[in-house]
Amino acid sequence: KRLGINVANAGTIQAYFDRTEDMTLIERLEALTGPNFEIEQEIGRLMNSNATRLSVFPAYTASIDAAMTLVPEGYATNMGNDLENWCNLWLDTTGYDGNPIKGSGANLAIALCIAALKATQ
Repeated sequence: KRLGINVANAGTIQAYFDRTEDMTLIERLEALTGPNFEIEQEIGRLMNSNATRLSVFPAYTASIDAAMTLVPEGYATNMGNDLENWCNLWLDTTGYDGNPIKGSGANLAIALCIAALKATQ
């Protein structure tokens, strides 16, 4: 675990542990407040078995176009940002049961990443 130090008002020092490593990738995406390069690289390595430590991947959490490349083949997509940033995916078949795979996040690209990763599980 990473140790962080926070200097609060009046010089109070608080130590805390960064617990993001205990969270799943989807949970970390849900907790984002904006695009995140480190998570984009993690997604890229997850989706590309030939990736190396030096591979650089698209800005999945910043770009809807990049995030769309994560959607598995055969899925339809619906997105919006009326009350929150949301994305629904469903298998585009005649037997669709009406229960979409849902994602919501800080922006539409993040919401799409969440739904796409859920669809691959």
